[in-house]
Amino acid sequence: MTAPGRGEAGKGRLGCLVVLLLLGGGVWLARRVPGIYWRYYQMQDEVKSQASFAPGLTDDAIRTRLGAMADTFGIPLGPKQWSIKRAHGEIDIRGEYTDSVVVAVPGWHRVFRIHFVPHSSAEL
Repeated sequence: MTAPGRGEAGKGRLGCLVVLLLLGGGVWLARRVPGIYWRYYQMQDEVKSQASFAPGLTDDAIRTRLGAMADTFGIPLGPKQWSIKRAHGEIDIRGEYTDSVVVAVPGWHRVFRIHFVPHSSAEL
């Protein structure tokens, strides 16, 4: 017979601890990624809004508004970097930028770049 409290009980706890440490480390390293996507979705929403208001706005006004919102969100898109095309009763608004996440731990440094294209089309 085996005495209570002996045996392999500690191995299970150690394995669980290792898994929790690995998961926690992964979450800590990836903590900046949701913010990048959140900014993109906010910018995408603003592009859709401007496309819906397009019949009453000039292209320069749309560019100015989008440039200001991009600056507010911390997105590197100025007014001149937006492509606005009106043709066949439709407007197409498009911008492109690359955002990055820097992961740095002692002995390892990596930059991950993510390319975004906020765009929208709407009828005029």
